[in-house]
Amino acid sequence: MTIASTLWICFGSVLGIVMVYSALGPRQPMESVDLFPVAVWIGVAVAFIVLAKFMREGSDGARVALTVLGSMFLLTLWPVLFVIPAIVLQFRPTSSAWFQAVKMTAPGLDRRMP
Repeated sequence: MTIASTLWICFGSVLGIVMVYSALGPRQPMESVDLFPVAVWIGVAVAFIVLAKFMREGSDGARVALTVLGSMFLLTLWPVLFVIPAIVLQFRPTSSAWFQAVKMTAPGLDRRMP
């Protein structure tokens, strides 16, 4: 589970850095920068990171949400390097067994996404 969540955290970090650099890069005049799309993309990047942390704690909802969000990025080339391996790793039998073990170790604790 650690590798899949690390891939999602890396994906979110790279996405955030790329979006900030493309909006505020050295070739971009500050007067022409529209901050709303940049803020939305930074929010998406933060969502990937937060969901990955929830998944690392055993949240099935975070695992499904990351799969759905990550699938939306499969149309471009560079996210494929992160998204496909993360999705495959988080649904392997050992990962599913890990999610079940986390649920069984703390039955009174609600580990669903807030």
